[in-house]
Amino acid sequence: MSSLELAREQLAQQLSHHKYGHHVVSLGKASLHAHRTIAVGESFVEVLQRAQLPLGLVRGRVYQCTGIAPMSLAVALVQKATAEGSWVGWCASEHLNWSAARNAGWCLERVVQVSCAEHWCEAVMALASGVEVLIVNIPPHVSPSSVRRTLLSAAVQQCVVVALGPVHAVTADVVFSATGRTWLKENELQEQVAFAAQELSVHVGGRRVPSEQCFSLLVGR
Repeated sequence: MSSLELAREQLAQQLSHHKYGHHVVSLGKASLHAHRTIAVGESFVEVLQRAQLPLGLVRGRVYQCTGIAPMSLAVALVQKATAEGSWVGWCASEHLNWSAARNAGWCLERVVQVSCAEHWCEAVMALASGVEVLIVNIPPHVSPSSVRRTLLSAAVQQCVVVALGPVHAVTADVVFSATGRTWLKENELQEQVAFAAQELSVHVGGRRVPSEQCFSLLVGR
């Protein structure tokens, strides 16, 4: 059995015990839409337009969410994709907070979260064959050549890769970097409040960005 086949078998076993795993019949048979881009929220559409980029996530490209709030950026970036029917794979050392994702508007029935610490390359390639958007972080022990080969495989399968934090060995097509954050009170009249909502200052750059931009992004409300 090859390492990729072994990874597929391990993923299938994890999905059988996964909270939402029964929604996935086969990683290789998840339906893919024919159009080239995947929808993003209005705030991202506006900044992508100003940056002279396609107004959505382009299949086969690598997006990077970094700075002081990479997970918050990624959750906001992918929210509309899950709401409009795209399958999302979460393959990162930081586990997805299901409650926070639901509150952000994610459709959790189309999200697959797996552990990929030991066989990162194989797990990413296996997931890329069955989801449209794949959220990953790249372990430091994976060699640059393996990273490039793995991300190329995902690109060939027309999967959007959203990388959390540092990305070595490759240059992301589009980079969203959170440079500042303001926590927002949920109720200004209360003395003791939960600081759940936040406003992020985000810089947009990357090798495919003709015109770098900055914008404000509200997360959590």
